[in-house]
Amino acid sequence: MPQRKSTIWRWLLLGVVLVCVLGLVFVSLARHDVLAPPGQEIVWDDFGFALEGVSESTEVGPAGERVRPTGRFVVVHLRTTNHAQRVDYDLAGHTPLLESADGARWSPDPAATSALRRELGLAAPTSIAPGAKDVSPFVYDVPAGSVPVRVRITWGGDALRSFDLILFGDRALAIEMPR
Repeated sequence: MPQRKSTIWRWLLLGVVLVCVLGLVFVSLARHDVLAPPGQEIVWDDFGFALEGVSESTEVGPAGERVRPTGRFVVVHLRTTNHAQRVDYDLAGHTPLLESADGARWSPDPAATSALRRELGLAAPTSIAPGAKDVSPFVYDVPAGSVPVRVRITWGGDALRSFDLILFGDRALAIEMPR
């Protein structure tokens, strides 16, 4: 009987090692880093993201409702495309984070983004129909002296971001700041 227990444990250990090796092979084949230049799309599942433009502004919003930054405003125009055949894409599902080369991150400023939408006469869509796209502005209040270099699309907290990084690679949209 002791011989049978050790055989079972050996087969179990061999199975675990085999699953780990196959997992590493899959991850190494599926994972690749991408830093897409402006206009080039990065696709997650059936949904694509690309930068349409980047600018700076000292204030945003319609006359009488101007919003000013504590640093400076960086405005990112993000194109989101729904390549799916049958499902809408919920725009609340992702957050575009602005990043500097040293890893500092900024979330969109909700008040400034809303003010810019009002200034441009844009409604805030909640979803994108199959086969359709949306180009939306996002306004970031960036400290003076900081230089944003990329936009990273996230779907949740740090745990999900780390899982995406490990499994699929480092994927971001490169920014070329106007001079």
